[in-house]
Amino acid sequence: MNRAGQMSNEKRNEGQLVCDVLGLESLVDNITNSLLVGESYEATATAILGPFYRDDTPAIPNDASIVLTPPKDGKGENVYMHGIVTDAATGKPIPGAKIDIWQCSTNGMYEQQDPDQAEWNLRGKLTTDENGYYGVYCIRPVPYPIPYDGPAGDLLQLLDRHPWRPGTSIY
Repeated sequence: MNRAGQMSNEKRNEGQLVCDVLGLESLVDNITNSLLVGESYEATATAILGPFYRDDTPAIPNDASIVLTPPKDGKGENVYMHGIVTDAATGKPIPGAKIDIWQCSTNGMYEQQDPDQAEWNLRGKLTTDENGYYGVYCIRPVPYPIPYDGPAGDLLQLLDRHPWRPGTSIY
């Protein structure tokens, strides 16, 4: 843990990454959700924030693009993601729900890791409209490996696990 703290800075949170590898954040998130909404309540599970989350991401209007720096490798497929947020119990739309989206570029790096990406590239905070609707233009998510050169990578190697993460996170 000491080494994780020493490797952490404003662009990388190795301590958070180690917690992800150990499943600690998922466990705490699951316990908290169960306590808040109850064991038997059918609801969408929350997602872990991960080490590249930024809480200061600016708000954007629905149907805006979060692609500020198109991928240089030509692999970025533009897509439109949209949906309606509804109450799990009633099925009614939820106006004013906050949706925080962030994704890495096709090179597997988030904008705070990559000096070639614009600030806030592939990030945005949306608010559902009166019908629970949200929409955003982004790139097709790609899988990517976590940084493998620190304590989190050491743990994965000891556990004989791969470093690959899914392509996107929505919270």
